[in-house]
Amino acid sequence: MATLNETPANTRRRWLRFSLRTLLIVFTVLGAVLGWVGWELEQVRKEKKAIAWVSAAQGVYVSRSGESGLFSVLKYRLFGGRVYYVHLKNTQVSDLSTLAELKKLESLRLSYTSVTDLSPLAELKNLESLHLDGTLVTDLSPLAALENLSDLDLRRTPVTDLSPLAKLKNLKELRLNETLVNDLSPLAGLKNLGSLSLVYTRVSDEQVQELRQALPNCKIIP
Repeated sequence: MATLNETPANTRRRWLRFSLRTLLIVFTVLGAVLGWVGWELEQVRKEKKAIAWVSAAQGVYVSRSGESGLFSVLKYRLFGGRVYYVHLKNTQVSDLSTLAELKKLESLRLSYTSVTDLSPLAELKNLESLHLDGTLVTDLSPLAALENLSDLDLRRTPVTDLSPLAKLKNLKELRLNETLVNDLSPLAGLKNLGSLSLVYTRVSDEQVQELRQALPNCKIIP
């Protein structure tokens, strides 16, 4: 109902401004929702491509929703789960670029493959466990940003430089058996490291003692 000082034209203009504002809000919200749906569908497309690659390489993968609640269950039903585990041990895999699409990956086993370049793994921020034993990997620098990594297996690799591991503050278990490593100083700041295996390495007794002093809670197997 218009006030005494308002004309019907003024009332119509106020209603029009209100309607345009409401319409703008609706379109903004709708655009955000459609953008999110589009992003999710694109992630599903990329993940399916990666899954097909893993299957073609005779590998194994496991996926899950990773969340609970009605919204998350609905999201899982609409878009599918997220791959969190990939096993490619003893396969012919060498190029890991496709795995870069598995953003939710937590565990990756590449033991005894032809992998040498780890750069595609640099964006896998959720990775917690990585097995590279029996590979020809030498450059660990792509792992430097994987802050969630807690389990790393480098047995029987030609790795020598551990400096990229110095920032992995959540690393708890590290296996270096039968490597060419002879300098443990990059590990001295890894206070969460609980287990370190050095069987058949070139590490001196003096270095082992120094690391034990720096990490008194770490079980070191020389």
